[in-house]
Amino acid sequence: MSPPLKPGHYLIQSVATGKYIGRNSKEDRSLRPKPVLQLPDSVDPHPWIVEKLPDGDSYILRARGAPTAAVDGDVYAILLDVPLPEFWKISSPERNPNDEYIIETNNRTRGWAVPGDEDFIKIAVRPLIVGPSFPPFYPPNQVFKFIPVERDDASE
Repeated sequence: MSPPLKPGHYLIQSVATGKYIGRNSKEDRSLRPKPVLQLPDSVDPHPWIVEKLPDGDSYILRARGAPTAAVDGDVYAILLDVPLPEFWKISSPERNPNDEYIIETNNRTRGWAVPGDEDFIKIAVRPLIVGPSFPPFYPPNQVFKFIPVERDDASE
C-alpha cells in the first residue's frame, strides 16, 4: 500500500478520461454551492488545496479555495458555512500507481465517480464498485490521479 497523500497543491485528473477535475471558470456570482466538474481539455485547471486533518486519516479538499462536500449526490464547492465541508478519506488502491487514489466520504459509504466522458459533467458521490479480487480493484472512473503543483505563496 502506498503512503498517505501529503498536504499541498495538486491537479486532480480522472484516470478513466484523463480530464482534469475542478470548478468551471464561468460560474454565476451567487454564493450557492458550485459544482465540481470534469473540465474540457481547453480549460486550464486550477490547483486544488489538499489539507490533512489532525486525525491523520481525513482531508479537506478545496476547489479554488472553497471546501467541498457531497450535495444531492454530487461534489460541490461550499462558499458559505452550510453545508459543512466533508472530511474526505483518500487512499491509494494497491493495484494502482502511487499517485492514483479513491476519494470516499468520511464514513466510507460513498465516493467520487466520473459518471461519463462528457465535458462539464458533475462529479458524482455514490457507492463505489469494488472488484471481487485480492487485492480489490476499482473501475477507472472512480480513481483519480493527484499531480503535485509547486506554488509560491503569492499566487494563492
